[in-house]
Amino acid sequence: MPSDDAYNIIGKRKTGEHAIKPDRFVVGLAIFTVLLVALGLGSVVVLQRQRVPPPDLGTPDGVVVAYVQAYRAGQDQEVRALYSQRALQLNEAPGSAGTGKPLPIAPRPVQSDASQRVQILDTRVTGDAATVDLSITTFRTDSPVFPSEYSYRYSVALVRENGQWRIDQPFYPF
Repeated sequence: MPSDDAYNIIGKRKTGEHAIKPDRFVVGLAIFTVLLVALGLGSVVVLQRQRVPPPDLGTPDGVVVAYVQAYRAGQDQEVRALYSQRALQLNEAPGSAGTGKPLPIAPRPVQSDASQRVQILDTRVTGDAATVDLSITTFRTDSPVFPSEYSYRYSVALVRENGQWRIDQPFYPF
């Protein structure tokens, strides 16, 4: 049995075998760490639940964002509604595929929405014409050892028809 004069390894006097109590600083630091982690997880949940406002169809970049969203969701009518008359004629020309039928919008890629990021880099407006420059980055995580990403830039031409911006070329964001 230890004597009353025994000291523990940090120099504090022990009064019995179970008398060593945890340091208040360590306990406070542990509580602070747990609260910080809980706050971080809570903020992620709250931020993921925020609704993204719909794109502004009165601007060229808003039309491009709406197009990309409709394209990814497979909403062909919405996609066609954002094309100019000239682009629709190019895309749906009866002899373009030799079938005499309108071409469908290009098939969607197999990749999920989460594996791709589309950023608007620049928007230039000249009268009733506009160009929106995009950067499209695709992330591949099919290999846990060698995940990869690749980016490319794309320029989308738009025209103003009846006061509304419309995409003036076939555009497949994948």
